[in-house]
Amino acid sequence: MTRSIGPGAAALRTATEPRRLQILELIWDRESSVSEIAAQLPVSIAAVSQHLAKLRDAGLVRARREGRQRFYRATKEDMGSLAIVLEAFWRDRLGALKRTAEAAERELDADAARRPRPEGQKGPGS
Repeated sequence: MTRSIGPGAAALRTATEPRRLQILELIWDRESSVSEIAAQLPVSIAAVSQHLAKLRDAGLVRARREGRQRFYRATKEDMGSLAIVLEAFWRDRLGALKRTAEAAERELDADAARRPRPEGQKGPGS
């Protein structure tokens, strides 16, 4: 019995280029047109099209044509273990962002508690 392990090293290199990672994340769970993707990134439609072509050539995305537009979606089922790695990467990144935001909020609260209050004004919990 042969087991699919997903794309090879070339596909992995293609997927892990930073802008392509962003594009894959945008089309991971939903289909989007090139212009919809470009609107969410600081790059041109032409640049997004080039990245999508490389991702498509690597077998990491599929395109569906509707009229004059193409809609793209990540092909998770064809990625094998790479899909698991990418999802873990995004999940870990979101966790780190959450921890950073919580630490910043605690620091702001601590700064507010240390500020002198005008006479007669009570602080939190007073």
